[in-house]
Amino acid sequence: MLIILFALTKFPKCRPATKEGAVAKATLGETMNYLFHNGRFWKGIGTQFIYIGAQTGIWSFTIRLALNQGGSSMTDRDAANFMIISYIVFFVGRLLASYLLSKFRETRVLAVFMIVGAIVLLGTAFLPGMTAVWFAVAVSLFLGPGWPTIYSRTLKTVEDRRHTETAGAIIVMALVGGAVLPTFQGALSDATTMQFSFILPAIELAIVGLYFLSEFKRDKYTPAQLKDMAAEEEADWEKEA
Repeated sequence: MLIILFALTKFPKCRPATKEGAVAKATLGETMNYLFHNGRFWKGIGTQFIYIGAQTGIWSFTIRLALNQGGSSMTDRDAANFMIISYIVFFVGRLLASYLLSKFRETRVLAVFMIVGAIVLLGTAFLPGMTAVWFAVAVSLFLGPGWPTIYSRTLKTVEDRRHTETAGAIIVMALVGGAVLPTFQGALSDATTMQFSFILPAIELAIVGLYFLSEFKRDKYTPAQLKDMAAEEEADWEKEA
């Protein structure tokens, strides 16, 4: 059904064109040279790497945390229920973020979400008993808008549209953070405790929050202004078609 919808939907032209109407292209070397000198782009890559590492670490160790904090009465099935609840909380957080992003700047919303998420994880790292597990579940409320917002924010730093396809692919590769950083959290849990290891994703979310605080100063348009600009751009595409 999705393939049929894609086939029938008229999408706007994404590639720039030359004066002659041909698609403007850039070689891989030109693109990499352009991106190499784009500091904000690599800052976004690093942020995406850290964010995915934090989210993966939180979700990877929630069940083990529940088993540790719940004692002998906690079964594997009972512990797994906390992950199911986490996914529900994540979904609710995604809906909440979508509403807030229509009203406020994305940098403000994400800065608040990430910093509050880091504070919640401090509760996971230091509060006693099952309270720590519930805090690990609650942090999923603030993870919903993370990946897509960082992606779009980083891609916006590529002003030359000839390079956006390769740039987008590189941003996706930052998902490898989900394979790297949880390894350090696991090592920290071995050296200390499973509960204390959640201090690492707390620090990681705080770093992501600081990124959005720094980007907040660069924002020039409100969501309403961006919506008007998008409508004008869509009208231009229709005229070209």
